[in-house]
Amino acid sequence: MKLFAVTGTNGKTTVTWMLRQILQHAGRSCGLIGTLGNYLGEEVLPTVNTTPGAAVLEDLLQRMKEQRIGSCALEA
Repeated sequence: MKLFAVTGTNGKTTVTWMLRQILQHAGRSCGLIGTLGNYLGEEVLPTVNTTPGAAVLEDLLQRMKEQRIGSCALEA
């Protein structure tokens, strides 16, 4: 899985959403972990913080791997 971590003060949500859309339009699967939720394929899980703790992050990435999602855009 390719992980794209976006950092900074402003624009993380916009950049991760744009990246996910670009990859999906190119025919690639892409999950998203961020402010507006955690997107694992068609499944949307609510989020508490922009970036989850290590245990939750590991679980989300493992679930994406199990679903054969090839990349993930992460607000870090």
